[in-house]
Amino acid sequence: MSVPLLAIICAVMIATSFLSGLFGVAGGLVLIGVLLFLMPVPAAMALHAITQIASNIWRAALWWRYIRWPAALAYASGCLIVLLVWNFYQYVPSVAVALLLLGIVPFIGKMIPERFLPTPDRLSHCGLFGFIAMTLMLTTSVAGPILDQFFLNGKLDRREIVATKGACQVFGHSVKLAYFGVLID
Repeated sequence: MSVPLLAIICAVMIATSFLSGLFGVAGGLVLIGVLLFLMPVPAAMALHAITQIASNIWRAALWWRYIRWPAALAYASGCLIVLLVWNFYQYVPSVAVALLLLGIVPFIGKMIPERFLPTPDRLSHCGLFGFIAMTLMLTTSVAGPILDQFFLNGKLDRREIVATKGACQVFGHSVKLAYFGVLID
């Protein structure tokens, strides 16, 4: 990687961190869009995973005692099922597929009728959302917007939402890093 490319990537990471810090959303979406433009898909996905693990591990650590562990573990089980299936095929999306789906992700949660919205209060829903989120992470690298919608639909207080979503995101991005880390040329 050239020094100018590394400088651009670092500047984008800092800018998207500020974006997430100020508005609480969109930093990861913008970051992966730029990374997919600059790097091969497996490298972009792995680098994005590292940045998102760092971002979310702080939230999970800060509010550790508020993590809803049964929900986080059910979510993780859904993620692991996807990992097992994807490891069999070792699918890597093209840049076009990743960017197209990336543009759709923020709207997926809004397209579900309210009466069908899953809730983090039911473990089966957490497992299903782990499956959905991991599929999105392996195709677009992000699942935050649908997870926001998911966690806001339950009866968790704000600390439980931040802590549990942070723990789920750390796990999901760690799985993504493991998956794409071995596929980097």
